[in-house]
Amino acid sequence: MSTTRLLLTWLVLALLMPLNGILREFGLRRLMPDMAAEWLSAATGIAIILGITRWLFRIPAETANVRLLAQSGMLVALTIGYEFAIGFASGRDARAMASSYALWDGRPWPLVLLALAASPWLWRGE
Repeated sequence: MSTTRLLLTWLVLALLMPLNGILREFGLRRLMPDMAAEWLSAATGIAIILGITRWLFRIPAETANVRLLAQSGMLVALTIGYEFAIGFASGRDARAMASSYALWDGRPWPLVLLALAASPWLWRGE
C-alpha cells in the first residue's frame, strides 16, 4: 500500500472518529455510566477503524512485516500526535490527556490504538 493511500485512510478516520466521540459525550454518557460509555465508544471506534481500513487498505499479501510495522507505526504516531495537538489547542494539559492511555485504570483507548496498529496485518492480502 502506498504512503498516500495510508495517509488518505488516516484522514478519513480523523474525520469519523471525532463523530464517535461526540456520540459518546452527548449521547451515551446521558444513557449510561461514564465508564460504560467509554467502553461502548471504544468498541464503536474499533468497528469504525476496522471497517474503514478493510474498505480502503490495499495491502498485497507479499508485503514485508517490516513495511507493515512502519505503516502501523505511522498510523499510531499520527493518531497520538493528532490527539495531543487537539488537546493542547483546547487547553488540556499533558497529564490529563495521558490519563486516557491508562488501561490499568479501566481506560479503553489503548485498545483502540491496538486495533489501529493491527489493521495493516489484518487486511494484508485482502
